[in-house]
Amino acid sequence: MATVPQGFQVFIKPIGSLCNLGCRYCYYLDKEHLYPEGEAFQMQGNLLEEYIAQHIEASPDQIIT
Repeated sequence: MATVPQGFQVFIKPIGSLCNLGCRYCYYLDKEHLYPEGEAFQMQGNLLEEYIAQHIEASPDQIIT
């Protein structure tokens, strides 16, 4: 019997702890102190595009969200 690949979800924050939305439930905002001061720790656009392309390619689902 053939098996159907399971779908998967991944959550990324391209802006990291620099996000300014201030969501009360956010677990990530307090991570800012882990990075050296003055450095912009955010994902570069080309890396984000590559990540999205790889995620779509790896997903067995017809609908990508």
